[in-house]
Amino acid sequence: MPAFRSLPAAVLCVAALVAAGCGGGGGSADAPGADVYRQYACAGCHSLNGGDGTGPTFQGLAGSTVTLADGSQVQADAAYLERAIVDPDAQVVEGYAPGLMTASIAGFDLGGKPEDVRRLVEFIQGVE
Repeated sequence: MPAFRSLPAAVLCVAALVAAGCGGGGGSADAPGADVYRQYACAGCHSLNGGDGTGPTFQGLAGSTVTLADGSQVQADAAYLERAIVDPDAQVVEGYAPGLMTASIAGFDLGGKPEDVRRLVEFIQGVE
């Protein structure tokens, strides 16, 4: 189970990735939605290759069974992925701290950008 991470560490990771323009590795740079993954600095918390991060890896996430902090399990279908992006504290994944993603994406207004969210969900669905 991943260890809880601190907000300062998450902020530093995101800042470093934004400054470097890094895409996080492990996924196709030209895959549909990869630009959205980079634009919102998702790689700061979510790997594409199964590596540990402040948030769950995107590798194999789509379609998998996810255990939540309350012990319940959900299928990581498109609806779950969309909700996890626009309301990340609604269903926190077991082993991860609530509030980190909410704080990290607060300025992005993803709830008001359904096309970006749709493209990001499609990108996540393609990460195997």
